[in-house]
Amino acid sequence: MQKKIIKCLFIGTFILNLTACASHHVQIPQTPVEPQLDNSKDIFVDPSIAHFMGNTDHSKLKNLVATAQPTQFISWTSDTTGARFVFTSKEIFVNPEGQGCRDYEIKLIRGFFDPPSFNYIACRNSQGVWQVISH
Repeated sequence: MQKKIIKCLFIGTFILNLTACASHHVQIPQTPVEPQLDNSKDIFVDPSIAHFMGNTDHSKLKNLVATAQPTQFISWTSDTTGARFVFTSKEIFVNPEGQGCRDYEIKLIRGFFDPPSFNYIACRNSQGVWQVISH
């Protein structure tokens, strides 16, 4: 008799816990998402890479094009997308038009696949704005 009472109490407690769990609303914490600007016309990077970049990544790349030293190698992981980028400044030179130019490469690393790399030459125009002249 005592075992039967214990068994009924155990089953009753179990059912009570199940109904309590079923009625409890679980709230999943939301990770803040960086608002995305329209970077589809970003001149510093190929569109196939651009959609893996957040606004912070685009700003970082533009800054690297303007300030990186020759042969400088920089890598970072996007806080927005989790993708890893590798920027390599190859050469800084003055073109025949007298503009300061930079030859650089950008790679997107995702998983274990051979990453695509894209080579660019960007030059400063007369207003001091960087423009890609070769891709």
